Amino acid sequence: KKWNDNDDEKKIRPESITVNLIANYNGKEYKVDSVVLNKDNDWKHTFKDLPTINDGNKITYTVKEETVTGYSSKITGSEKKFKTEEEALD
Repeated sequence: KKWNDNDDEKKIRPESITVNLIANYNGKEYKVDSVVLNKDNDWKHTFKDLPTINDGNKITYTVKEETVTGYSSKITGSEKKFKTEEEALD
């Protein structure tokens, strides 16, 4: 998690955020897991040991952050290493 807010200049950064792991399988999305990120875990988490095939069909993953008031969110990276970034709104 990267915060692009001038070190919380506006003092609006939340104490935690929730990030959902989404599996894409057979044209549908499924929420697989959720994690709360905060200062205690250095705003980081790794989802491990995820299956990539089910019944011969490929499973792909993405993450979706729940809305953070006062910020716009951007997710970058790949299935191997996602990054989320919050930028403070004007």
